[in-house]
Amino acid sequence: MLFRFAVGAFLFAGLLGAAFGYYAPIPLVSTILSVLNLINFVIHEVGHPLFGFFGRFLTAAGGTIFQLLVPLIFTLVAFLGRYQVAVWFFVFWFGQNFIHVSIYIADARAHELELFTPAMMSQAMSQEEVHKHHDWTYLLTQLGLLDFDIQISWIVYSLGVLIMFGSALGAAFKFEAHIREWCRTKFPQFS
Repeated sequence: MLFRFAVGAFLFAGLLGAAFGYYAPIPLVSTILSVLNLINFVIHEVGHPLFGFFGRFLTAAGGTIFQLLVPLIFTLVAFLGRYQVAVWFFVFWFGQNFIHVSIYIADARAHELELFTPAMMSQAMSQEEVHKHHDWTYLLTQLGLLDFDIQISWIVYSLGVLIMFGSALGAAFKFEAHIREWCRTKFPQFS
C-alpha cells in the first residue's frame, strides 16, 4: 500500500506540475498544455449556446457545465470500453478543468483576467465590455454569493486537486497491477 501511495504521489506531482505549467519551458509540455487549454476553451464556449435554450442563467453556466461534462463523458466511454489507462487520464482532465474553473470564479469581482469571447471576432470590444459578460460574476450575483467568490474558488480548486490526486493514485494502482501480471507471466517461478 505504501508503494502504491508513493507511486501515486510521484505521478500526481508530475501531472500537477504539468497541469500548472511549472515545466512550461520544456517545449513538449508547453505545447501539450497549450493544446489542452485551447480544447478546454473551445469546449467551454460551445457550452454556452448548447445551454442557451434554457434561459440566461444556464446560458452563463453552460460553458462551465459543458467544460466539466465532456471529460466525464470521455471517462464513461473509456470505462465502458475497458480502456483502463484512458480512464485515469480523463479523470485527471476532469480535475484539471476544476482548476481552470476555480481561476475563473476567483476573478468574479476582481476582473483581472484577460478574457476572450467569440463576439470579439465580429466587433471590437474592450476588456471592460467583455467583463460585463463574465460568467461567474453573473452566476454568483444571481445566487447572492458574489462576496464569497474567493472561498468558492478555493473549494472548487481543492476538489480539482483531490480529483487529480485520485486519478494519479488510480493510475498507480493500475500500473502496479500490470507490473505484477507481467512478472507472473515472465517469471512464474517467483509467483
